[in-house]
Amino acid sequence: MTPPVPDPATRTRRAVLVAAALASLGRSTRPRAAAAQDASGLLRAGAEALAALASFHFSLTTPQGRTSVLNALTLRAIEGDVLRPDRFEARIEATAAAIMDLTVTVIGVGDRLWVSDPRSGGNDWIETSSGEEADSPGAGDILALLANPDLIFLAALSVLTDPVLGPDGSIDGEPVRRIDGVVDLRRIADAAGAATDGALPANLVPDPLPASIWFDAMNRPRRIELEGPIFPGEDAGVIRRLDLTAFDAPVTIEPPVAGTPVSGA
Repeated sequence: MTPPVPDPATRTRRAVLVAAALASLGRSTRPRAAAAQDASGLLRAGAEALAALASFHFSLTTPQGRTSVLNALTLRAIEGDVLRPDRFEARIEATAAAIMDLTVTVIGVGDRLWVSDPRSGGNDWIETSSGEEADSPGAGDILALLANPDLIFLAALSVLTDPVLGPDGSIDGEPVRRIDGVVDLRRIADAAGAATDGALPANLVPDPLPASIWFDAMNRPRRIELEGPIFPGEDAGVIRRLDLTAFDAPVTIEPPVAGTPVSGA
């Protein structure tokens, strides 16, 4: 039996419905594609702005969960400065064995690393080794990862995947744009760029981490948050927050001199 042929009015209504559906599909697809393109463009611009910086101040905090390293230290805060291409100085506040608060200063110049000796009241320095075997990292490697944000946090800009635009906001009254994505620490070791120098220790937790990055009006990263453990034994929901300020401000970082008190000690 031959199916009935729709009358002209019915054919017209169907054509209108199909056209409307296609138009709706196009409208819903184009914004998503444009948003992904905008996020990728902002991420590239941010990486370029970061690479162009000569210096910056940073503050690393843990707004959620606990950051634990070396099986005994719980970090409270890290604050310091980076001077490109290869110098940094940071003040680390931590709690040892859950009972004793301590503060140490870490200075890195090239491939050398010094840590203030907390037993000396801030008057002595210990040069510790770094760059040990990747599968057996020493204290120097761990301290460098924590005290130099170039090694993990800022290197994340070059390996962040699935970037999408998040809600705009403000930091310290300054308008910022946000990108959300995923960071795989294993890719950082292979990423080419000024922020990566050598392999990351193999005992870092390999799970991909949700990440958010906020950029200022000049596309410079103002804040980076990584959610999830970096070192074994950390809280599953730990969030680390890195804030950057004082871009290209004058900074002097020199190797410490034996017997010279730690600044601020």
